[in-house]
Amino acid sequence: MTPLLASLLGAGAGLVLGLVDYVVLGRAGDTARRDGTRGARSIVTLMRVLQLILLPVAGWFLGPLVASNLAG
Repeated sequence: MTPLLASLLGAGAGLVLGLVDYVVLGRAGDTARRDGTRGARSIVTLMRVLQLILLPVAGWFLGPLVASNLAG
């Protein structure tokens, strides 16, 4: 497996995890809004955006590392 392919696979996996987490934290933010906890809602919104950006970036760098360890 080439390093570029491993990077793209890692970034894709990170994007999928980021999107799932974005939806899950969105539901948590809705619950926080209904409960009236304003500070928690802003933290949840910040974490949604950060994880949507950082998980694919981490996957880009970790993909080749994992692929090289699995290849032997």
